Amino acid sequence: MAGFFGFFDYTKPGPGVPKDAPPKSRFIVFFEVFLRKFWRLVTLNIIYFIACIPIITIGPATAGFTYVLRNFSREEHAWVWSDFKEHALRNFKQAFIISVIDLFALVIGYVNFQFYSQIGTQNVLLGYLKYVIAAMGIIFIIMHLYIYPMLVTFKLTVKQIFKNAFIFAILKLPQNIGMLFLCAIVALGFYYYYMIGILLTPFIVLSTLGLMINFYVYPILQKYMIDKIQAVEEVENTEKVEDIEDIDANVQA
Repeated sequence: MAGFFGFFDYTKPGPGVPKDAPPKSRFIVFFEVFLRKFWRLVTLNIIYFIACIPIITIGPATAGFTYVLRNFSREEHAWVWSDFKEHALRNFKQAFIISVIDLFALVIGYVNFQFYSQIGTQNVLLGYLKYVIAAMGIIFIIMHLYIYPMLVTFKLTVKQIFKNAFIFAILKLPQNIGMLFLCAIVALGFYYYYMIGILLTPFIVLSTLGLMINFYVYPILQKYMIDKIQAVEEVENTEKVEDIEDIDANVQA
């Protein structure tokens, strides 16, 4: 089905918010959800932390983790364990491929950064390429704000997910950098006392940051993808109804 950038097939439901309800600030809603779902966030954090211990399961676990947080961010119900497990398994293949790509990107980026840092002592011009590598690394990190929310929300190929994540990374670059900065501040708050941060990591740190990211990302996906896809569906459905009416009129004539 045609959609945003021409290749989306949206099949998941939209946010479960009553149409007549007055809009609230996302900032306020975040804290309402955080407090209301606190113990579920703790449970989810523990499950995710344990699921990531084998390392090879980080990608699929992140898919299940993101699905639950995405539902929380749009104020929809989610069963913490069953939904986590279901969507980790459902998206296992793509999430695993994404994690492998991430590993290769990390290794290649690190090697290139080190290479151009060293060669920069002999050739200043080539040395500047390390800043290009660093900028590319930041863009790649920003893309991950969108990769997993898109993975659990749309039927897309891995190539399409990365392409769209890159577009969103550039399209919302100032806001994305601001979001990374906010996440960094919150993380520093947790780890201001290093040992306390370490102790809290298995319980609430990861789910807090994940909920922040999903609260930020979902309205963007809603505006640029979901609303556009739904508009296309409405037009297509209208055209089908008009065709049926024309056929009926011809038969009656």
